[in-house]
Amino acid sequence: HTEDSFRVLEYLYHPDELLFIGDDNLPGVLGKTIRTCAEWIAHLGPTDGFPFDCPLPKIMPNPLTGKRGLTKCGKESLRADSCIASFRFLVAEFDRLTLAEQFAFWYAVPHLPVAAITFSGKKSLHAWIRVDARDADEWTRQIERRLFPQFLKPLGLDTSCKNESRLSRMPGHSRSDTGLFQKLLYLAPDGKA
Repeated sequence: HTEDSFRVLEYLYHPDELLFIGDDNLPGVLGKTIRTCAEWIAHLGPTDGFPFDCPLPKIMPNPLTGKRGLTKCGKESLRADSCIASFRFLVAEFDRLTLAEQFAFWYAVPHLPVAAITFSGKKSLHAWIRVDARDADEWTRQIERRLFPQFLKPLGLDTSCKNESRLSRMPGHSRSDTGLFQKLLYLAPDGKA
């Protein structure tokens, strides 16, 4: 059992911010997969004396508006890029490096404001880089057109992570395929290199 999910929710979000926690194939549903941070803390809270086991494997690190928007395919959704309320975090991960190489990279990288790093419970580390873009236009300009192509892609980071509604592994979830926890390894809410 772990308190990792509680730490992420408590230190990276305001109580009234709406968050999606679920899986790739689950839709955004208010009151179910989309709740306020305070509601998630209460829902995932200690049971039978054990702290926070998160039964859901993924989280969308950027808070949502709670309003419907359109996906890139033109379908209505509550968890599309167009539904982001706060453009706070960029999810960064490697596909081709060993875990040891990923640890070495995140330990040595000098200037990225990393707010959290989670072990996926399998083969990768997911870093949440604090970007605090003002809006979708600034995200597109600074993240999709500048940071990823000029800096992160040449370093070997997975370029499919550049959208603002990207999911990441939820710390505190025990994976059924490996039996390992998705473990919170690093937490610096303001983003520290």
